[in-house]
Amino acid sequence: MPLYLFTGEEDILLWQELKKRKKSFLEKYDSYWFFDFPSDDLNLEQIQNAIMSGGMFATKKLVVIRWIPMDLVTHNKAKQSDIDRCLLLLEQFKKTNDPETIVVCVSYKPDKRMKAYKWFQANADIKEFPRRSEKQYAAYIAQHCWSFLTPEQQGWLTLSCSDSYWHLTQEIEKIRWYMSANSLTKLSNEELSTIVRSTSESNNFDLLDHIYTNKQKSIELLTQAEQTNNDMFQFLGMLYRSLKITINMIVCSDQWITDSKQLASVLKTHPFVISKQLKLLPILKKNKSQIVALFKNIIILDEQIKTWIFPAEWFWLRLKQLIWTLDVQ
Repeated sequence: MPLYLFTGEEDILLWQELKKRKKSFLEKYDSYWFFDFPSDDLNLEQIQNAIMSGGMFATKKLVVIRWIPMDLVTHNKAKQSDIDRCLLLLEQFKKTNDPETIVVCVSYKPDKRMKAYKWFQANADIKEFPRRSEKQYAAYIAQHCWSFLTPEQQGWLTLSCSDSYWHLTQEIEKIRWYMSANSLTKLSNEELSTIVRSTSESNNFDLLDHIYTNKQKSIELLTQAEQTNNDMFQFLGMLYRSLKITINMIVCSDQWITDSKQLASVLKTHPFVISKQLKLLPILKKNKSQIVALFKNIIILDEQIKTWIFPAEWFWLRLKQLIWTLDVQ
């Protein structure tokens, strides 16, 4: 089938696959027959010419259309009216059954409840690139960092950057560059922390270190994250995963599972993450209801922002309110 939908939040893997296909295509055909339409320039007339034109001198064509169907990520700029019209063109293209034209639509996080996604399910090959598990990130770090990071440092890096391969690869490259520039073979924990946190993406696990013991410090960390232009959905996603681990660890401890290695195995997460949380276990158990409430509230906040109930500008203020109103004992 010449119609594909590439989807999934592991964007670096998605674009690596697309880059590989583009490279393979250009090795055989002229670049004149490659088309790439970004969401802020959905020129429907050009798209129609690209996917529908044929004739005596037609050759293979590769057409990439970004953010079709509607993508929920923040940088998606396509208008719904343009998306609807583009889908009509794709329906016409589908009816032509043209084997010489390959169309690849890209949407990181389409709404799977919508008619557009269901149309792709019925009419296209869908290739998904879902977010990898923390265990897979830990294995990736061990594979690429075993020679210069200790197991404890690898665990810390997993805890800090297990939100995407893109983030992880960027941090590893940054670490390697620093070590090469300074002729180092090993790093201290302080150096590692400074290197990783020198980007605008602050580590929200600092927030969890203080959220149950020092709310004022937590608010200061949120302000710092806001001022350094953190991606709010990335930040919220990391917080969501951290709280989920915390809640599951409390449930396990209620069943007398408190050994760090056993917990790491049961929860399928890195031992470093567990050992860090175990130190706070008495406080966590005492405040279980508050943690569960916060977990539910950040899910609601995520939905409210993405469905425009709250404007995106309110995100950090609303998150600060959720933290500040926690009744921690």
